[in-house]
Amino acid sequence: MEGYKFLYVFNKRRMPNYCCKDFSYMALVKLEIPDDAIVVYPIDSRKFEKEQYIAKLHEKSILDTTPIPLSIKCRCSKAKIVEVIDYYLINDITVLFNHNNIIKYLLYKLANVKANPEDLIFCSTYAYDFLYKFNEYVKPDKINLNTSIECSNGIHFCKDIQDLMDYINECTNIQITDTYLDYNEIIKKGEEEL
Repeated sequence: MEGYKFLYVFNKRRMPNYCCKDFSYMALVKLEIPDDAIVVYPIDSRKFEKEQYIAKLHEKSILDTTPIPLSIKCRCSKAKIVEVIDYYLINDITVLFNHNNIIKYLLYKLANVKANPEDLIFCSTYAYDFLYKFNEYVKPDKINLNTSIECSNGIHFCKDIQDLMDYINECTNIQITDTYLDYNEIIKKGEEEL
């Protein structure tokens, strides 16, 4: 089975002093999930609540009206990165939302990146100490098998790239721009190299 996710990425030579607030890059990666891995397909709580509301309006049980909607985000007990599809530069901006300042992350796709994935460390966007190396299996400490909980222990992924992009746009504070930036120009301006 394969899956897709976004991870922070940095060069191994930065490893001794990496810090989550210093991340400049993200990578869209393809994962290989082996046959012996446990895979959990959680219920999509947002869709399920909407379906429950509609069923209640019609005085029917949700189980009588529709199949339970599954989340596009899954989790597994074991995976490895087998391909880096794209690299992105992270630019954070502060926006006003409901009278509060929130940070939104803009991702700019990079062209002309020639980094060797084996020289890179990839890091979870949630648990900064959960590190991936290219083509090496990783396992979380535990995996939550409860399908009624969407976000919990395990390696999260989406089954295809479009599902991942939909999830990012709908459920996170990340916005992927249509703008391509030349990696060589970024480095000339003083940004840390991959």
